[in-house]
Order: sequence, then C-alpha cells, then structure tokens
Amino acid sequence: MVLGKSAAQSDADRRLFDDIEKYDCQVLSVANAVGEEGPCFSYCIGLATSLGAPELLVVGLNGKLSHSMINHYRDEIRNGRKFVAGTFDSGFLEGFDVLFIEANQTARKEFATWADWYHERTEFPLYQCIWPTTSGIWPWQAEASENFTRTQPILGNLPENMK
Repeated sequence: MVLGKSAAQSDADRRLFDDIEKYDCQVLSVANAVGEEGPCFSYCIGLATSLGAPELLVVGLNGKLSHSMINHYRDEIRNGRKFVAGTFDSGFLEGFDVLFIEANQTARKEFATWADWYHERTEFPLYQCIWPTTSGIWPWQAEASENFTRTQPILGNLPENMK
C-alpha cells in the first residue's frame, strides 16, 4: 500500500511523486550538519511500486556515489536483472563485490523515513547494499576499523556463514 499524489502537501512531496512517475523512483541523500554524528546515507523511494523491486539503502558513502549506485541498481532492474538478498554480487560495482541484505525495521524507520511515509508506515521491501573497503575488508570482519563499522552499520541480518 502506498500513498497517492493526493497526499502531497508540499513542493517536496509533489516532486517525490513526479520523480517516481518520471524516473521510477526518487533518490534521497542525507548528510550530517557540522557537529552532528552518524553515517551519511542514500536511499530510493518508489521502486517497489514502479518496478516491483526492493527499495535500496546505501550507508556510509557520499551522496553522489550512493545516488549513482542506486540509479545503477534501478537501471539493472529495468533491464531485467534480479538482485538476491544474502548473496555476494560481483557484477554490480566494477572491481568490488557487494552484498545485498534485507534491511530491518531500524533501517525503515530511522534511515528510509520518506520511503516509510510513502509506503504508509507498512512494511515494504528494502535492501541494504553493503560494500567492502578498497582492501576487501567487510564491516563485520574483525579486521574492520571502528570508523568503518560506525560509518556503515549493518541494518539487517547477515547470512549465518558471514557472522
């Protein structure tokens, strides 16, 4: 269940619905103000309804790169590609594996807030795209720095063999 255009009460709301209509989704990037803590992140709104695919959340990368990754995800889905949660994907980012996991309620309520509003506060499909360091270290590995694990929290369940 999702909100319709009639729910739009501001220019930002109207732009959301226009972007979903025109581009199949809207991508939002969130960065901290000076002095605020917490990771930056980007996510999309609308893919679940327009293309029948999970919305995507990318945490810990700058907005420009995250936005590009989400648009690439959308384009791949448009071309018929299916992404599977819980498996490594070596074809998504050139030179790097990524891992898609099903995101949890924290991700929906604290990160993907506009998507949560759009989906009328009901559960909706949301993947988190997890990426490694340039050295191939994943955030759940013992070798991962505290800064890396703080900037890319895992917001869902990892497959048992990765814990």
